[in-house]
Amino acid sequence: MVASPMLDLVTFVLACVPIVAGLALVFFSLKERSRVAAAPVKAGDRSAPADPRAPISDRM
Repeated sequence: MVASPMLDLVTFVLACVPIVAGLALVFFSLKERSRVAAAPVKAGDRSAPADPRAPISDRM
């Protein structure tokens, strides 16, 4: 009698594992992206992407 509810609980937990792992991956990815985006960029740093609204002479 106890085996069926216990089996249901185990199945539920195992089904939740990939969902929780995916959410954790998305959370840490967004956290890393926001940390990188918040890093200060030096004025002469050319590794930063050019502002697409700037005139072409300013991009180079």
